[in-house]
Amino acid sequence: MVALGIPGEWTWQGWPIHYTKAGEDRRGLPILLIHGFGASVGHWRRNILALAEEHPVYALDLLGFGNSAKPILNYTIDLWVNQVRDFWQALIRRPVILVGHSVGGLVSLELAARDRELTAGLCLISCADGPHPEELPAPLGWLVQGLCEGLVAVLACPLTYPALFNWIRQKEVLRLWIQNVYRRTEAVDDELVTIFQQPAYDANAQQVFIEALKAILTRRFTSPRLLLPTIHKPILLLWGQEDPAVPSFLADKFKEWQPRLTLVKLPGIGHCAHDELPTWVNTLLKEWIASLPLCPVPSHP
Repeated sequence: MVALGIPGEWTWQGWPIHYTKAGEDRRGLPILLIHGFGASVGHWRRNILALAEEHPVYALDLLGFGNSAKPILNYTIDLWVNQVRDFWQALIRRPVILVGHSVGGLVSLELAARDRELTAGLCLISCADGPHPEELPAPLGWLVQGLCEGLVAVLACPLTYPALFNWIRQKEVLRLWIQNVYRRTEAVDDELVTIFQQPAYDANAQQVFIEALKAILTRRFTSPRLLLPTIHKPILLLWGQEDPAVPSFLADKFKEWQPRLTLVKLPGIGHCAHDELPTWVNTLLKEWIASLPLCPVPSHP
């Protein structure tokens, strides 16, 4: 795997957290990359060094993913928001461009809404959303909640789940799963499969995977519909037009909920635009950042 900057380890609430940094602090606004579900720092393999040509770039593995610790606990979007906020406080401490993919987009949205001084801007790439049964009238809300809880219960069945998880993490099976959300399937190379596969063999990975899935399907978090109108910093929304995981019609909803955001739909691209079309995404992101009001660069070394 190519180098992705200088790796580091930061301890959060007693758990080791893996991160990397590339680029010089004096080069411009810092960028903080937040990966999606099941991914890690490595999923930014084609972005970190390119963005670091003009910006200091940070990326971290969320708790439960990648090379970060995998404690067995009740994972929530709020847990990851707190982790990222504390990481920013410990290592960055000046306004950043938050870049979140999929579930990382949800984390970025919540963080930007909660701590307005932390962000200079926000880039969302195929931002995930989840069921929000509390927003639906009864009995539809009860039905949606029951379906989500039922799905998780079926997947997590102790008689079948260990075998299912072991099957999914096999190299060629995992390759097919990844290809299902990519449209430029040539990007799904051996390196990418390894990025997703290696953490799945860590201790506790089996239990943590299902707990993390519950964070999206059964543990309530604030809807983007409610978060977006509260964010007044610039937002760039990138969406693969052929995204099979989070359909691109949701991008139009995001634009409806926050008309000031900049929406770019990418034709022929699936769920992972930053990895399927990295040169284009890197260029779009750098040009968009260059158009933002400047934030001061620290004078200390």
